[in-house]
Amino acid sequence: MRRMLGRILRGLGYLILLICAAAALLSLPRGGIEWRYAGQIVVAFVGGPLLVILIAGAGLAFWRWRRTRDRLALAMSIAAGLGVAACAFTMGGHIAAAERHDISIDYARLLWPGPFRYDGPEPERFTYDRFEGEPVEMVVYRPTRSASGKKAPVLVYVHGGGWMGGDASARYGDLQWFARQGYIAIGVNYSLSSSKRHLWDVVQPQVACALSWIRKNADRFGADPQRMVLFGESAGGNLVLNIGGMTHRGALPSRCGGSVPRIAATVSIYPPVDLVALYGHAPSRHFAVAYTGGSPRQFPARYAAVSPLTDVAAPAPPTLILTGLDDSLVPVRDILGYVRRAKAAGQPIELITVPRAGHGFDGIPGSIGHQIVRKATIAFLKRQGLAPAHPTTSKP
Repeated sequence: MRRMLGRILRGLGYLILLICAAAALLSLPRGGIEWRYAGQIVVAFVGGPLLVILIAGAGLAFWRWRRTRDRLALAMSIAAGLGVAACAFTMGGHIAAAERHDISIDYARLLWPGPFRYDGPEPERFTYDRFEGEPVEMVVYRPTRSASGKKAPVLVYVHGGGWMGGDASARYGDLQWFARQGYIAIGVNYSLSSSKRHLWDVVQPQVACALSWIRKNADRFGADPQRMVLFGESAGGNLVLNIGGMTHRGALPSRCGGSVPRIAATVSIYPPVDLVALYGHAPSRHFAVAYTGGSPRQFPARYAAVSPLTDVAAPAPPTLILTGLDDSLVPVRDILGYVRRAKAAGQPIELITVPRAGHGFDGIPGSIGHQIVRKATIAFLKRQGLAPAHPTTSKP
């Protein structure tokens, strides 16, 4: 009985080891897009625990082989060793990006990734618009500490999800964290597109409505509307680039009227900058179609209206773009080309690239990618003179 139980437990251990090794190996820049993306997500999200499991598994399996000459144990040791090498290779790209931009990494935090606890203010919810009878909300996190008599800068988060999904709760931990730094952190929801509802001409004026609402209620929150920052990832990254530039050109109408504030800076994470190219990229084509209602040939003006690349030389706020170099959902070459063209046009734009990182590389709190995004954002905002008067100190 004891021997059988031992075999069952050993078999389960080998199975877990094989799954971990396979996940790490899939993250390498080879094979199909879907499998590579899955591997990148696993390594980016739980790279620390995965590496510990693989190292321990490789050592135990090798010890068993030395003791019993069990060929299966040797095979498991080799597989786990290859997983260790793959995991270290992928995470090494993330670490190299942090070092290149003088971003310190809390390596101990990598061992317990995930939103186990958030310390920060509770959200206040407000309805700022209605669309087709549905309320559209924002969530507001007030600073936990602010300078007496000083108005706080505002960080407005616009969520991703391919314009079809997601909401402001996707980064509620980040919003709490920015509030602890001294920002008024606001997450803005917007009406979502679908296969039957194409809101390319609704979403940007709707977010403008949220911005005008924030400006109108700035005194209520102790906010400085002249120091308003936009922060978004993926589809949200596309929106903040478009909206930030449009506020500088006076070309952003609000669905609900009011005065739309001029955005002081934007932080955009792996944004689609050219929706024509996004349509041509098979894994992401359905997002472009749902948002615009068809193909670039059918609706060229719609694609131009929602592509930051269209107005790359026009006035825009200082911008920070962060992207993985192995993104399988948003073509990286388009982002890099956009940055080159923006710089050539004299735009105040900065770029941080993360080698061996895919779409969503910053998705789990505490991961290397997540630490890079938080710390790079704070450093960028300080350079733009957008730091709170008395920020708190907080771990990443």
